[in-house]
Amino acid sequence: RMKYSQISSDVSIQFKVISENARDAQIIMDNELRVVYLNPAAGQLTGYRMSEIQRKSLREITSETDFEQIQAIAQRLKSTKDGRERFEYRLKGASGNFIWVESIFSTFAAKENSSDVLLFAETRNIEERKKQEEEIRQQMVVEEMLIRHSNQFINVDRSEIQSGIDIALGEFGRLLQA
Repeated sequence: RMKYSQISSDVSIQFKVISENARDAQIIMDNELRVVYLNPAAGQLTGYRMSEIQRKSLREITSETDFEQIQAIAQRLKSTKDGRERFEYRLKGASGNFIWVESIFSTFAAKENSSDVLLFAETRNIEERKKQEEEIRQQMVVEEMLIRHSNQFINVDRSEIQSGIDIALGEFGRLLQA
């Protein structure tokens, strides 16, 4: 019969092997939201080495608003068994630049029979998706403006159409500059 400590050790080794080879970034934080582990994919995503980020608070690498929301998520998850929450936020990389990421947060016990809980963040870079969402949003604003102004051109003479086009083009130009 295997002893519990041997089983626990085997599980830890399996987690480490899986995590070290995962494509998604994995970040584990303590109760104070300080980084206690990050896998190689998280290092690639953020540019940090484990030695640079270990024990650093998430507050130092996110905006204050995002940090507060992650704190709230952690509190909710601590009171929920097997809960998960998805959140999109900006993470500050080692270069100082912010990147959009999406994390699925969950919790697990730090040690067997312990009330200490660790926060696990399975994290992906969504920078490209955010850029595409912004492009779509801008296209929808332009389409809405064109539809609004197109109604002005029904049953009107040519000089009124030209005036309406000039107004629409001016508004369109301001949208592009914004």
